[in-house]
Amino acid sequence: MKILLTHERFAPDFAGGAEVVVLEIARRLLQRGVQVQVATAGGPGDEPFEGIPVVRLPVSRYGLNLAWRRLDRYAGDVDLVQTNNYHACLPSLKVARKRGLPIACFVHGLFGQAWRKMRGPIVGRAFEAFERYLVRRPYDRWIFPSEFALRAGVLAGARPERSVVVSPGVDLARHQPEAAKQDAVLFAGKLDVRK
Repeated sequence: MKILLTHERFAPDFAGGAEVVVLEIARRLLQRGVQVQVATAGGPGDEPFEGIPVVRLPVSRYGLNLAWRRLDRYAGDVDLVQTNNYHACLPSLKVARKRGLPIACFVHGLFGQAWRKMRGPIVGRAFEAFERYLVRRPYDRWIFPSEFALRAGVLAGARPERSVVVSPGVDLARHQPEAAKQDAVLFAGKLDVRK
């Protein structure tokens, strides 16, 4: 089996947790003998990352929304397209439908009305509308990282019968608790309104 895995960023280009999840998906698929081809924005370039074949299309992550013809070049011999929200969704769907391929979309997060606080009342509403538009597209499967995210997706318009929860999890072997505890809180994430 061969999977075309699309996301707006891919290692070593990290902006948040979604990129870590996409990298882990690619790693684990390869470990299981699945052929993976990653397509992302930020090219040109096609150097593998940790043995993972990567093509970097010469567009910005926003421009990826319109790059379906470029993306189509890499879908000729795949069995499945697995995309990730936001900017890889639409071109991946167009490519999958054109080629008659099944497509799954992993929704790493939905911001809803928080867009208004993050981008302002006018631009924020446009981002919010775009998010709802994406979630209402006819993907064969919607994948959410938690029940909470799935409920938010269904409220935004995702079809419940096509939606599943697949929690990415944490590799406990890489993390050990400290013996002595301190009165401190560690926060790992973007410093933005929604977090």
